[in-house]
Amino acid sequence: EIQPFKDPHGNDGDSDEGLDHLLLDTIEHPAQGDRPGGKTMPTIRQMTAQETAARPAPAPTTPPVALDPDQEVVASWTTGEAVVPAVPGSGKTTTAIEWAARLIASGVAPNRILMVAYNASAGKAIKERIEKRVGEAARSAWVGTLHGMCWRMWREAHPGDPRGSVERVMGTDTCEVTAYGLLAPILRAEGIFDLNPKDVITLSERVREACVRVDPRQVSDELVTDLKDRLPNEQAARIYGRAITLYEKAKIDRGLLDFTDMLVMAHRGLIDDLPWASKLPNRWSHVLVDEAQDANRIQVEIVTALTPGCLLWVGDFRQSIYGFRGARPDLLRSRIEAGATVLPMRYNYRSDVKIVAASNRFAVG
Repeated sequence: EIQPFKDPHGNDGDSDEGLDHLLLDTIEHPAQGDRPGGKTMPTIRQMTAQETAARPAPAPTTPPVALDPDQEVVASWTTGEAVVPAVPGSGKTTTAIEWAARLIASGVAPNRILMVAYNASAGKAIKERIEKRVGEAARSAWVGTLHGMCWRMWREAHPGDPRGSVERVMGTDTCEVTAYGLLAPILRAEGIFDLNPKDVITLSERVREACVRVDPRQVSDELVTDLKDRLPNEQAARIYGRAITLYEKAKIDRGLLDFTDMLVMAHRGLIDDLPWASKLPNRWSHVLVDEAQDANRIQVEIVTALTPGCLLWVGDFRQSIYGFRGARPDLLRSRIEAGATVLPMRYNYRSDVKIVAASNRFAVG
């Protein structure tokens, strides 16, 4: 239940409009708006133990903020997995910044910290706030969208692959091919006239984000089984299955990818223990995922496969709005069932007492 709270120290929690529900971007690179991208790939490596030990302690450029008891517990979390059910206006952004700042001040190498944001532009603003808090040391912290992080890791391991260029990512301003433009003529050529290419593309994204593997050579039984749960009957499942398979094959033949492919490539590398992904687990010692209630299965599996020593899932079970993309708040509950500690942030700094009371009466979950 949401609790109204008046902080005697004047901490108003998330006061920055537009940043409340997002966290953090990653190392600097040329980007295309809010999209993960960039035409050049910086060289990235993990610091050695000697380099880490030799780092001077960064001098804070802004003082620590006063936190309430709930925020203090989260900001001090350094070991193990925890789920943070955070009510609206509870100071998630402020607390996350303090969490990262304390880690860096305690000697954790910034490039061992990963903070997963929902949106890159807001993440960039939060990254700037972290840098103001601890200085230039924060620049090497990884802060950004999971799509961007996954594609970046894949690009680093496949420097010669044409799919590492932003011009090959459908949906970016620099890619001349759209997913619709790729698929529509293929469906016509195959005599599939009853399906809207947009519906096929959307369904393709949903099944892949549910960790269903799509074989570009044939319509797999796994794909049809999943589609039967989403469509009226088996016949529809097989028709859509064929269309999705054609779409996947076309992307491979043309050397193209969509944003879901960024997740799929990283997921397969981690789950199948492919050589290129073998160094990803334990690359980050401390990971925070914001808006975790809107994570879908593939995103949760990617993060848990990274096996960090400290993992925080921050979100609000009652604010999940991306069910159409496979987001399921019960995925967070499954982490609790698997042993994650629950660290609630219960106090709303933003709303009047009457608004809080009304929210508690109508909220479900």
